[in-house]
Amino acid sequence: ITEHCPQCRGTGKEKHQRRILVNIPAGIDDGNQIRLSGEGDAGERGGSPGNLYVTLSVEQHPFFTRENDNILYELPINFTQAALGTEVEVPTLDGKTKLNVPARQSGHMATT
Repeated sequence: ITEHCPQCRGTGKEKHQRRILVNIPAGIDDGNQIRLSGEGDAGERGGSPGNLYVTLSVEQHPFFTRENDNILYELPINFTQAALGTEVEVPTLDGKTKLNVPARQSGHMATT
């Protein structure tokens, strides 16, 4: 070969960018990887393309925290509310909902 392709410089592949849709499953953790088969670099000299690995970085939420597969929200209540019971409005992933706090709560956590 006396002249190489100016675009690929004789490698048989060209670099280009494109957008692809990545399905991110619910509950994914920071640092998890998603493999997209056949979406990586083109193979040498017409070979099959490799895989694309996407490493995820999950942002912290402003008021929800995660503990394993649970989503936690901390809502401070005062002594009177804990002793007599109350109804409070709490945020959820789907909007706000009302939560009944029974009287005589001595613990630090209510589960819904």
